[in-house]
Amino acid sequence: AEVSGSPGCSVRVLSGEYGGVKGPIKLINPGLLFDVRLDSKGSSFEYSFPEDWNAFAYVYEQEGVGELAGETPKVRHSHIFDNAGPLLKAKADMKLRFLLFAGKPINEPIVQYGPFVMNTEEEIDQAFMDFRGGKLQDPDVEVLN
Repeated sequence: AEVSGSPGCSVRVLSGEYGGVKGPIKLINPGLLFDVRLDSKGSSFEYSFPEDWNAFAYVYEQEGVGELAGETPKVRHSHIFDNAGPLLKAKADMKLRFLLFAGKPINEPIVQYGPFVMNTEEEIDQAFMDFRGGKLQDPDVEVLN
């Protein structure tokens, strides 16, 4: 669902809630995913989420000068926010588009290897065995070609 924010700002709510609109993706843990589009001179976006949440934005398009959480955004970069406060601000003089991800930390150990992220090395080993054995796809899930 798409929501109009301030003039020149639109937000596609993929998960979470913005402007009274809830996204279609339901997360197991509290979190959000927004596609934020600032498309005109002076357009801006503000969002307040719980202070203890982790958040980052991935900038996928920019023209002109912009600002994202007090920093200059870079296209094809992730901008990790430092939990300095719950309010995120962005503005653009022409165009700035980014995906905003935020969520409550689950405070579990993380082990990453290749494409897999698990909690233990044993789970990573099992993930590779499942991958090699073709067991990652649930046979009851329809695969679209």
